[in-house]
Amino acid sequence: MPIIKHRGKEPRIDPDAFVMSNATLIGEVVIGSNVLVLSNAVLRADFNLISVGESVCIQENAVLNPVLEEAIIIEGHSLIGYGAKLHGGQIGRGAFVGMNSVILQGVRVGENSIIAAGSILTENMKVPSKSLVMGTPAKVVREVSDEDIKWMEIGVGEYMKILKDYQKGMKEWEIRYGTSLR
Repeated sequence: MPIIKHRGKEPRIDPDAFVMSNATLIGEVVIGSNVLVLSNAVLRADFNLISVGESVCIQENAVLNPVLEEAIIIEGHSLIGYGAKLHGGQIGRGAFVGMNSVILQGVRVGENSIIAAGSILTENMKVPSKSLVMGTPAKVVREVSDEDIKWMEIGVGEYMKILKDYQKGMKEWEIRYGTSLR
């Protein structure tokens, strides 16, 4: 996995995180504890900070690339789906960003919200907490139920189990770490 220093800033990865060997981290990327970054994900913080909170899963082929004017902030206990593209924005705690969704700059996703697969959240969209959002352009379609929140919590929990399996089973050469946050 390429961990690339850019303009004097390099990724900082908590020792309890697991980043697949073919993911790419560039510049000012801060990875919190119990974060799982899967195959071919690209976190390119050459313009601005990418901050990933604890217990987050960034799935295969996700691309995070903040704009000059705005960092990408992902709060804890969230899932970023396969092929999702984040170009700025803040993702609240416990949120789920579905596969192939697009998040543009200025977007704020409230906690415990679900972004349906393939949705495009246009610039400066504000998603209230506990909202289900879908479409192109995306719109809030309903409130997230307690069952939906439980489903998301189970999903995060299952990925955290996978994280522990990877940490136990992978050989050291298959894992690459940046500098520790500690």
